[in-house]
Amino acid sequence: MPNHDDCQLATNCQIPTCGMNTHFSSVCLNVYGLDGYRHFDKKLLSSGAGNSKGLNVNRREFQSAVQRNSNPTLAVGSNMRGNDRITCALPTVMGYIRYGTKKTMVRILLDTGSQISLLREGIVPKSHCGQMQDFSLTTVGGDTLACKLRVVDCTLASLDGSFQCDVRLTEMKRPCGDAPIIGNAQIRQYLHLDDISIVEAPDKTIDILLGIENGDILTADERILGPTANDPVVVRCPLGWYVQGGHSSSEVLCNATVHFTQVTAISEIEDFLGIDRVGIEPRRCKCTMEDQDKIANDSMQQSVTRLEDGTYQISLPWRKSPQGLPNNHDYAVKRFLNLEKQFKNKPRQWEVYCKQMEDQVKRGVARVVSADEMANDAKASRKMWFLPHFGVLKDSQTTPVRVVYDGKATYQGHSLNDYLAKGNNMNSNLFEVALRFREYEVGVIADISKMFQAVKVHPDDARFHRYIFRERPEDPIRVYELTTVTFGDKPSPAAAIIALRHVAKENAPNDPDVQRVIADQFYVDDLTDSERTVEKTRRLQENLTATLGSGGFRIRKWLSNKGEICDKEYYPADGNTTVLGTKWNLTDDTLQAKEVTFDDFMPTKRNILKKTASYYDIFGMLSGILVRPKILLQKLWTFDNIDWDTPIHSDSDIHIMLEAVKEDLKDVNTTKIERCLIPEKFRGKSPMPSVSLHGASDASDDAMGMGMGIWLRWSEAEDDDAELTFLCARARLTPLKQLSIPRKELQAILLLSRLMTTVENALRLEIAYRRIWTDSMTAISWLRGQSKSFRSYVACRVGEITADFDPNDDISYVPTDQNTIDLVSRGVNATEMQKVIDGPTFLKKPPAYWPETPKNVPVDREDTELKKFHVRNAKVLTLQLSKAEPVVDPKKFSSWSRLVMVTARILSLKDCPRASG
Repeated sequence: MPNHDDCQLATNCQIPTCGMNTHFSSVCLNVYGLDGYRHFDKKLLSSGAGNSKGLNVNRREFQSAVQRNSNPTLAVGSNMRGNDRITCALPTVMGYIRYGTKKTMVRILLDTGSQISLLREGIVPKSHCGQMQDFSLTTVGGDTLACKLRVVDCTLASLDGSFQCDVRLTEMKRPCGDAPIIGNAQIRQYLHLDDISIVEAPDKTIDILLGIENGDILTADERILGPTANDPVVVRCPLGWYVQGGHSSSEVLCNATVHFTQVTAISEIEDFLGIDRVGIEPRRCKCTMEDQDKIANDSMQQSVTRLEDGTYQISLPWRKSPQGLPNNHDYAVKRFLNLEKQFKNKPRQWEVYCKQMEDQVKRGVARVVSADEMANDAKASRKMWFLPHFGVLKDSQTTPVRVVYDGKATYQGHSLNDYLAKGNNMNSNLFEVALRFREYEVGVIADISKMFQAVKVHPDDARFHRYIFRERPEDPIRVYELTTVTFGDKPSPAAAIIALRHVAKENAPNDPDVQRVIADQFYVDDLTDSERTVEKTRRLQENLTATLGSGGFRIRKWLSNKGEICDKEYYPADGNTTVLGTKWNLTDDTLQAKEVTFDDFMPTKRNILKKTASYYDIFGMLSGILVRPKILLQKLWTFDNIDWDTPIHSDSDIHIMLEAVKEDLKDVNTTKIERCLIPEKFRGKSPMPSVSLHGASDASDDAMGMGMGIWLRWSEAEDDDAELTFLCARARLTPLKQLSIPRKELQAILLLSRLMTTVENALRLEIAYRRIWTDSMTAISWLRGQSKSFRSYVACRVGEITADFDPNDDISYVPTDQNTIDLVSRGVNATEMQKVIDGPTFLKKPPAYWPETPKNVPVDREDTELKKFHVRNAKVLTLQLSKAEPVVDPKKFSSWSRLVMVTARILSLKDCPRASG
């Protein structure tokens, strides 16, 4: 028996069956056992039989055993020596942050409620490399700040050097408020913490807020609890010991501090509203592709190989060596056990989940990794990574849940996607694909079944795509490995598209139609195209099915406005399907935006944005209707007292405006456009009639909007009446900072010119000519002037517009009352939007009836946009020119022979050398 005379725990145990003097009653193993829970064995307590076996457990094992104390014999407050209570202590621990070869001691707040880890600015010097990312910060009080923040990769280590791990931290000026310092003297007032010593913080400042993404650091290895619920808890985590919790009172609660910081990537909001920018942003040149993405694409292109069964295999591109990935097996097991708990009361969804996992193994998408293989990999020091997976619940009768693999899961600051390179975007432009879908008479769509899973990954890459699974809790946990491209991996879309194009290149080298469709008309796994005849469409359908099938890709769900093309198995009962986010009626061959309901709608800023962004309208058929809710949102942003979730008062002007907007949005279902761009009277005709491209723009002052619309004008002869078909429209809000109307008009023309260029390049139709219509004579005068003579705002826009459009031939004037797009800039209802879709009336007439544009539109010399030239310190040189006197004046000679002799003499002297000096 060890000698406990000097031990701090040397005290008499009050349990009658024990009687030892080496521990407190609250940790007696006769009552609590090694599991830490109280055991009420009446026979043991009454028999006086002691249990001395537990006395060999060391002090830390005693503390580990005390997971929950509920000793009723101790009164509240009897666990303290003094009155300096610990109240609501935050879990803070001291540690080191290492970056490069340097390290700094920091105070770390462990926050399991945060989804991001933050670093106080100034800890890591600016010289240490880091990535800048866009964020939107919402702090205490609702203040929102859009800014770029630095993301730093560094290492956290315990003070004693026994633990370290890599973490990714987002740097900001102040992650949270200060936290009180808990001293050892204050801790030792509690009897159950008498032997505990922690490293005291030098001040109240928090240097790092560590979020749940670093769950392995936040995990408690050991805990010591007091006899009452109000006693503070001492916890040991990998970084060391810390104190949390403690007494609470009404006084403490009244003065409580709430640390709240919401970090949201701005890109997420931009994705919602990005559809308004389609076609009107300057296109990036492909030569600006980042070197890393280009290298990733090249490596994937070169790694594509065809396997014996006809399928294709590809190697994934790595940004950095995967040998740096830690072993996250235990983390994956914890994630899976949590997954089982989530589905414990959802047996139907779990059954579907298990069937999907089983189906993956049957189809060869995944395989079982044996224990021997795991042992061999460990023996050979082969790195591996385990992907956590989770279920996404869907509103579907057939597939209520879908399995998703988490490539972003972080363990010790590492994630699989951080190591993989993304590669360049290989997708076709969505807007251009949608435009070509509307070109011809026969529209057709299809999709590739499980496209990503049709492409194998190299076995060396598959080792980093293992996962944990079992069907029942009583079954042993097994290890599986994904053998195909995984949805959720950063390079997955590029890898699948590269493999798909290799199929066309190797299996249909002499079929230009198949190669064109695969290269231009697939958006990820969705085919969207149009052809002139049913026969050509059937031929394309057969060739495409055979070509993709030879590479292991199964294309299915063929649907068209022509019944001969459709797969009857997938034909919708109501005749409606979805194509690129737009509702397509196969029966009448029309397109319309999906319906959005306003049931149980709470008028808050968040809900208004959510509902507005729910309208996915790539062709802009609702652009004029959606201007008003966007203007409403812009107005809401000017009120400081309206937070994201603050309801709008029913008596306010904003609420009245919102009700009017809701009434307008109820009628959007009546707004439809023809899918086929060719008018009914010209369909099936060959050759095609003359086609010209027309666009109109306008800017509004009171509505703060800009509108653009494009139509195709069809006519058999230039002097005949014409048919118009609506192509697309866009509406943008002008900034809150006031701009002059001419500047707005010029900006609208610029956006329209970009949109028309995008449309013309996308269409396969032969465009005879194009024309921009505007009701701003000032803008026309600027466009016909020299761009360098204007100030920067006008000069840059004039230069870009006139680079593609001739200001005299391609840009014309239209009076405001004939400019249909004026409605879009102000905001319209569904009835008025139909007028925009029908197009300007004058364009349906011969050109002789079109508005006439003046040939001479000079720039006003008093125009404030003209540059002012100032003459400073200039020297003016005046050169006076006089008529030169002739060398030989004929008027002074009376004899012709004498004049000739003198002239000859002078000419002979011209070539004589001159005397020097």
